[in-house]
Amino acid sequence: MINASAFFCMIIAYRNSIIMLDLPVKMTSITLFFALLSACSTAVKEEVLVPPKALNQAVSSVMIKPFSGAYGKLLSTQLQGKLKSEGHIDVRNLGSEAILNGEIIVSNVNEERYSKKREVTKKRENGTKYKTIKTTYYVSWRASASVSYSLLQNGVVLAAHRHDTNVSVTEQGESTAQAKAYLPTKEAMALSMLTNLTDKIVHDISPHKEIWSFNLQGGNDLLSAGIEYYKKKLYSQAEGYWERALNTSDAPEDIAAAAYNLGVLRMREGRLSDAFSLFQKADSLQPVNSTYMEALRQVEQAGQGKEVLKNRGFSSLSNRLHCLDCLSQESKIQPMAV
Repeated sequence: MINASAFFCMIIAYRNSIIMLDLPVKMTSITLFFALLSACSTAVKEEVLVPPKALNQAVSSVMIKPFSGAYGKLLSTQLQGKLKSEGHIDVRNLGSEAILNGEIIVSNVNEERYSKKREVTKKRENGTKYKTIKTTYYVSWRASASVSYSLLQNGVVLAAHRHDTNVSVTEQGESTAQAKAYLPTKEAMALSMLTNLTDKIVHDISPHKEIWSFNLQGGNDLLSAGIEYYKKKLYSQAEGYWERALNTSDAPEDIAAAAYNLGVLRMREGRLSDAFSLFQKADSLQPVNSTYMEALRQVEQAGQGKEVLKNRGFSSLSNRLHCLDCLSQESKIQPMAV
């Protein structure tokens, strides 16, 4: 059974597809229909494990030496924390397989001040209006930073790169002093750049998670109920509704939507082969749906990434390679009848 919101989306999509047929665009009405129907989807973001960008072999442990430069010690501390949070490379003080060192340079903050004038209308106490000039004052702070690093194993360079970043902040006020008071501290700006550089180095040398976007597909009540549970991170319940939709729905578009949504769940669990099969089923039922085609591309990319990790020797470092973001042990509540 299609709920009211889903039915409305489908009607609007179909109407728009018919209207657009008058345009000199070589597309079929069915293609337009499913393209416009994607507006009824719910965007979600999930973490997907990807290989390191610059390291071509597995490293099980690393010792991080303090980087040279005014913020070198702080950067080294951030790198230790980030690598530990990713969980694929052990950080050690002694007996490590590789050594990470480098240099960071942080520029001084450059300040720019300027103002803009505009005419405004104000009221006097007696209610009469008059025009005057209002001046707004602006203060901009800009800074940049660069880091060069090397990852060494027995004197051999495994990875080396230079990364640059910058930060710019502008505030305004009724005076220069007021605008300047709204600006962050210079230390906060430096910390922001260090965080950015830390991420870049870790992404170079360690398997890490990237945020990928998916569009959960609505339709009948079972599909919509599953989406609501998914949004609340009740994944077992969402799975139950979508399994029912997959097995009991009559409309091909609802079966395809259920298969796709279950595929997103499998991507979340790291079960790439199962995700591919489900996305393939959705695509076979609705081959003109760009969402399903994109899902096939994404799962193939994730599968290639997993194969790269295996070939480089990372698969033995962590069982998390088989679980991108392992699901918590949720209670297996059966979905309610809809």
